[in-house]
Amino acid sequence: MEDSRQLPPPPPCDGQLYTVQPGETMSALAERFDVSFDALVAANPQVTNPARLLVGQVLCIPRVAPPYLPLHPPMPPGLPGERRRRP
Repeated sequence: MEDSRQLPPPPPCDGQLYTVQPGETMSALAERFDVSFDALVAANPQVTNPARLLVGQVLCIPRVAPPYLPLHPPMPPGLPGERRRRP
C-alpha cells in the first residue's frame, strides 16, 4: 500500500463509498463486505493494481444482490385442489 497526494477519483457507485485505511487489501475488503473479489475490482476501474491500494483512496463497494426468492413457494403435497393418484 502506498500513500499518495494525487488519488484517483472514485467511480460512479450504486453501492457505498469506502475510504481505504492502512493495511487493507482488496481481498480483505471483498470478504468484509461480502462481495466477490472480481465484483469489487470491476466496480473500481480506477484501481490500476488491486494488489496495491492507496491509503485514502475511495472505493465503490457494490451492492450485493439479494438471494433469489420465488414469488410463489412450492405447495406441499396433499393440499386441497391437488390431484392425487389412486393406488
